[in-house]
Amino acid sequence: MTRHPLERAGAPALLPSLVSALVLTLAVAVPLLWLDAGLRSASAPHGIVSFELAGARGAAAVLAGWTSAQRLDAALVQGLDMLFLLAYSTALACGALLLGRRQAARAWVGAAGRWAAWAASGAALADVIENVALIQQLRAGAADPARADLAAGAAWVKFALLALVLGYLVLGAGLPRLGARSGG
Repeated sequence: MTRHPLERAGAPALLPSLVSALVLTLAVAVPLLWLDAGLRSASAPHGIVSFELAGARGAAAVLAGWTSAQRLDAALVQGLDMLFLLAYSTALACGALLLGRRQAARAWVGAAGRWAAWAASGAALADVIENVALIQQLRAGAADPARADLAAGAAWVKFALLALVLGYLVLGAGLPRLGARSGG
């Protein structure tokens, strides 16, 4: 499998990159969560996630249910999410690569770490596609069925990839404990 771009910096750079990316992820998450709370409405009970997953059938209802200020906040969320996706994907990829290196005795865990790092990058790419499709609708002030479906499809891909990466990190981090309990 092709090396992940973060591996080119070398193993010593992964931990500082992870810490920096985690700090940035948390710093950007705070205003995102604050803005998202204001987007929750009858037509968008889950805030921006409702809009992300609405697809052609629901995007118009979400936009119609938001005030002009909420639509402006939704656009701001999409802009901040461009920074957030760089931070979270870097943090997850670094974490996966570090875990893979730490578990080098289990070759499959190391290989899976590289796959998970690429999955984190893939999630970020899907997030960009989703954001652009949502921004285009917000700028137009109206839902576009093709863009709404594109955003929803990209969001589902993003969430699936993130679930895989997080699953790898949780399971991989638990392997030393499982090995110690089973005596191996």
